[in-house]
Amino acid sequence: MLLTAENIHSEVRNSRGESALSVAGELGHAAIVKILLTREDVNPNSKDIEGGTPLWWAARNGHGTVVGLLLAAENVDPNSKGVDGYTSLSWAARNGHQEVFNTLLTTDGVNPDPRGADGRTPLSLAAETGQEAMVKTLLTTKGVDPNSSDSNGRTPIWWATQNRNEAVVEALLATENINLEPKASDGETPLNCAARNGHKGLVQKLLAINGVNPDPTDSRGRTPLWWEAYHGHEETIKELLTVKSVNPDSPSSDWQTPLLHAAEYGYETIVKLLLATKVVNPEFQNSYGETPLLLAAQNGHEIVVKLLLEEGVNPKSRDSNGEVPLWRAAQNGHEAVVKLLLERGVNPDPQASDRETPLLITAQNGYETVTKLLLAAEGVNPDFKNSRGEAPLWWEARNGHEAVAKLLLAMGVHQDPENCDGQTPLSCAAECGHEAVVKLLLANGVNPNSQDSSGATPLSFAEQNGHEAVAKLLREEIV
Repeated sequence: MLLTAENIHSEVRNSRGESALSVAGELGHAAIVKILLTREDVNPNSKDIEGGTPLWWAARNGHGTVVGLLLAAENVDPNSKGVDGYTSLSWAARNGHQEVFNTLLTTDGVNPDPRGADGRTPLSLAAETGQEAMVKTLLTTKGVDPNSSDSNGRTPIWWATQNRNEAVVEALLATENINLEPKASDGETPLNCAARNGHKGLVQKLLAINGVNPDPTDSRGRTPLWWEAYHGHEETIKELLTVKSVNPDSPSSDWQTPLLHAAEYGYETIVKLLLATKVVNPEFQNSYGETPLLLAAQNGHEIVVKLLLEEGVNPKSRDSNGEVPLWRAAQNGHEAVVKLLLERGVNPDPQASDRETPLLITAQNGYETVTKLLLAAEGVNPDFKNSRGEAPLWWEARNGHEAVAKLLLAMGVHQDPENCDGQTPLSCAAECGHEAVVKLLLANGVNPNSQDSSGATPLSFAEQNGHEAVAKLLREEIV
């Protein structure tokens, strides 16, 4: 056999710097490992380009028999580290190889708490992947620090919380001298982490522990209550609001509050709970100038809008773009919210910073019912143009919204409003091939020969874009 021949060099390396023993260890070939270990020229601690030894690879891949053979060999280093700083025990913990883990941990001289280049220990790695048996064993092993933090300040309990490993969290919490308030480099505690990930059960478990701060802020100012409002967890919100030290109106660094989240996502019960505290500012504006009412209106949450209006909030508040709740509701076609706001007497024709009105933005999207509601409101100018000179009818023609175009024409709007480039609704409809709208406009007596600033006509637009049916209609009208 080649491996037993004296003239065969057993330390030849492949492109990864692996020896024959490393490859055999990595692949779990116990018989080959056994033969190679009998050779005097074989180095059982040889390292490849990743710093991995035969034992390191065997442990990483869970080859228990090979691990046993290598540990029995003379001068094998069980604490050898790869370039990642992980030892064989680290990899066994990370990959959940229980048999290999047990073998290594009971080996004389094995360090049970080595740190990788990222500061992670076997306990940290086992906690992350939910290896309950490993965690419990390590917690009773001398020399293991249950509060060790990695390069990001994250401890085993943080990792267990991050990955919803409740049994591991419980094991860690039962450990003497466990730090309940470790802060990672981003300021997160285990409670923050559980709240951020929506782990309602873990949040409640941590809150029940005496000494846990229920209102910690991370580096971006977010608290557990902030996150629970984001996720819509009513029961946890109720629990947190019973704690005097919890601030229900704490804003994050981007000026988002729990109420802003609850209003945006339509969490009616949470909105009620927060408003009932009487310390929450219902008019709070985030970094974009948006209020809870504006966000609720934007997303069509009618009941939340009612709750906020009953609280006496300003229905005319503007964000940094000059948009009001009515504008946002109209933009998204939320009929019930538009009707509710109009009934409250808001200005039906407010302009945003780009001179867009609710009617204009509704026209762009073709919301017929909302358009009717706005046109029926006193004070709406159906011919109002935005900063680009575009009127509601211009947009209806461009987007082919025949029903809404009929509605506007029946109101007596100007039939040939030009935008800043001199383009009329008929030119828009012809360019886009909206045959029904072209027919409608021609039937209402618009000028079929209008020219924009470049001299283009409705007919030239139709021909250029291959809309032959529209071109035919226009030729007949011109003749």
